[in-house]
Parts: sequence; structure tokens; C-alpha cells
Amino acid sequence: MRASVLFEQGKPLQVEELDLEAPRAGEVVVRMTASGVCHSCLHAADGSWAGVPVPIVLGDEGAGVVEAIGSETQGLQAGDHVILSWAPTCGRCHFCVIGRPNLCERRQPGRGVLPDGTTRMSLRGRPVYHYGHVATYASRTVVAESCAIPIDRRMPLDRAALIGCSVMTGVGAVINTAAVPAGASMAVFGVGGVGLNVVQGGAMVAAHPIIAVDVKPARLEHARALGATHGIDASREDPGAAIRALTRRGVDYAFVAVGDTRAVAQALESLSPAGTCVLIGVPATGATLPLDVRPLVVGERVIRGCSYGGARTREDLPRLVELYLAGKLRVDELITKRYGLDEANEAFRALAAGELGRGRERPRSPRPGAPRAPPAPRRGHVGPGRRRQARRSGHCWGRMGSRPEWSVSAGMPPPWIRRSSALPTEASSRRARSATAGSAASRSRRSERARWVRVPSTGGRTVP
Repeated sequence: MRASVLFEQGKPLQVEELDLEAPRAGEVVVRMTASGVCHSCLHAADGSWAGVPVPIVLGDEGAGVVEAIGSETQGLQAGDHVILSWAPTCGRCHFCVIGRPNLCERRQPGRGVLPDGTTRMSLRGRPVYHYGHVATYASRTVVAESCAIPIDRRMPLDRAALIGCSVMTGVGAVINTAAVPAGASMAVFGVGGVGLNVVQGGAMVAAHPIIAVDVKPARLEHARALGATHGIDASREDPGAAIRALTRRGVDYAFVAVGDTRAVAQALESLSPAGTCVLIGVPATGATLPLDVRPLVVGERVIRGCSYGGARTREDLPRLVELYLAGKLRVDELITKRYGLDEANEAFRALAAGELGRGRERPRSPRPGAPRAPPAPRRGHVGPGRRRQARRSGHCWGRMGSRPEWSVSAGMPPPWIRRSSALPTEASSRRARSATAGSAASRSRRSERARWVRVPSTGGRTVP
């Protein structure tokens, strides 16, 4: 097998022919079709993150075809199209049982091994480590079966690769971790690969405004194309002041999708009282942040981490694929350039320079005569007027895999929103008591005083 190998942090990657061991119990071999170029791999390569074992094959998001399966493997067979997840799950530990499998206790973060603590790759008898449990910068890889998520064969695998990390992390941060409600304001600090998906996650849930913050004007334009309503160039103006000028009190949600503590400080300054700051990007090893605690306490502001967008991979990744096929998730627009496996160093250079939304590596060309995946259905344009579209067409966005689930109720609002009269208050009670005394026209006008209100899910029943 061919793979792009990191032998020393801070040095270029080298393409090598590695030996790949057969899959053991509960494992599969995947022939890689494409892999995303991720900032976490860049940080591992350039030394920003200390302690990365070497030699190692990088790559933590990718997609391909199952080539062989080990014993005791269930639910997968040769020929299945899969997205690779860097978060293995056991289904039995505390976090898996309580519905947070992205925190599974069987994970081996930073050790470069599979869940059983060993590797399957070697070079002239020397072990080669697996980055993120999946090692996608290779022509083939061995992964735990829980890391290979089967998907609809209609999904183009080169697009599916990005769903495995950046799309899941960004969209999931909005929908799963923060559970942003419709109409809430949000700011996204850093609109690279993950940040762009935070933006489109906000558009999905009809957040408004969606403010993109970056130091690259080209990235801000890219974010606008995916649903951002405003863009702030942090190299030219203070983001906190600019955000408060736009929103008056600050944003309800601030997402930090870059591993820079300065962005974390700016995000905290942009929060409104009762606002939530979600940290997605991982700073360099040992990075710290001076923090004034008083505004957090008196304003009831919240800081929380986000790992993999709170993913429940067996539910969420196929659901994101369904959204792409339905034209409601934009992945094609994220791919700004394609690279071969031997161009990994150039891909990292472009990523560090801010030239990429999301680059994509193709580990190998399709075999001659190999069947091609059928093209995806024609995808409709989804523009920044998503909030109005949601009200007209009744799109529902909820936590993936929970209720309300991803669904469309044509011509109806989401199940947790119903057209209802104003909530009962003393003033509305007085109006109700005087309604009989009003004219027919007056009663008609009052009957039209309806507004959207958030209520608990009613399973489709009408709210009285």
C-alpha cells in the first residue's frame, strides 16, 4: 500500500510503500477514494501539537470502499461504501450508554494506535502509527468496524470524505452541541473548513444574524456564499465592538473554529448576557488564556467544548448524506482544490496560507473498468434567505438522531413550532374579556394577531 508518512514533526511528508496487516476481529480493510486536508493533521505535521508518535500516516477524514472484513465483524461487507470516523465506539462504556459515543472510553487519542492498542502498518519491520484511528492519507487502511459508517451508494465518495470530520464537526456544533434555536444570533470565529460548516449549520436552523469573523477577506466571501449575513475582517477592526454594533447586546452563540486563544478572547467579548461560547478549534499544546471571570458570573455566560460536533456517527453521518442528496447540505462548494497523495506537502502549505476552504486528496486513481458511483441528484440552491424559506416550507431541524428529527413537513412549520395566539398574559386576558364588545372588524383584526412561538413537541398534534 502507498501512504504519505510523517517521519519527524516539522519535516515534509514522504510517500512510502508500507506493509499492511490483515484485519483482525472486528476490523475492516478500506480502499480509500478521497481524504480531506484537515488543520488537525497540519498541526500534527508542523509540530504545533507535541507528542505525536512517528512515523505516522496522517489523515482523519475520508471515504472509500470496504475491501475485506475480519472475523466477528457485523453490519459490513466487502463492497460497502463507507465514511471513516476518527471516533471509535464500543457501545458499552459509560459515555456510549448515555448517548455520547464521541467520548467513548475505548478511544486512544494521541497514541496512534487502533482501539486494541496496536498498529496494522509497518515499514521494513518498524511499526507505523495510525493518525486519528483511521490514517486516511493512504491507498488502503485498516480500521475498527465502528469507524467505518456505511452510506447510500448514490453519495459521491469524494464529497462523502468531508462529511467524516469537517462537516460533522461544524454542523454538529450548531445542532447537537449548542442546539441553536431559530432566530438566535451567532458569530463564527475562523471560517476555514470547520467554520464554513458552522455557518451553514446556522443557516440550517434559521439563525440570524450569522456573523463570520476572519482575517482573510476571501474566506469571508466564501462564508457569505454559504449563509453568513455579515463578515468582519478581524485584521481591520475589533470583532467584539463590531459585533455589538450589529446586535446591540452581543451574540447569543459564539463559535471558535480556529485553534487560537486570541480568537477565544474575542469570542467571549462578543457574547451577550446568557450567551454561550463553543470552543471547537484546539490550540497549540500548552496554550493558556487569561480570563476575567466576573463577566461570566454576573452575565451567566457559558463556555463549553465541542468534540466532533457531539457526533453519534452511525446516526448522524448517514443523515448528513441524506441531506446532501436532498440538496439541503452543501459540500461541493467546500472543495476548493484537489491533490494527489504525493502532493500532501503542497496541500499543507496552501492550508497554512489560508488558500483552501477544504482541499481533498485522491489516494489513487480509479481502477480501469471499475464502476463509477452514479451522480448525485440535481441539488437545489439554498441561499442566505434560509430563515424565510424555513417558515414558508416548514423545514425542521433538530438534534440529529433525536426528536424532532431531520424532516420536512410540506406547508407546515416544524413540529416544535405551531401558529398560535399570543401567550396568555394579563394584557391578553383583558383583550379577551373585551372581545365580545368589539366590532366584527375589530375581532377579525385581533384574530390575526398570531405569532410563532416555541412550544414542546406535540407529536404532530395541533396546539390549542
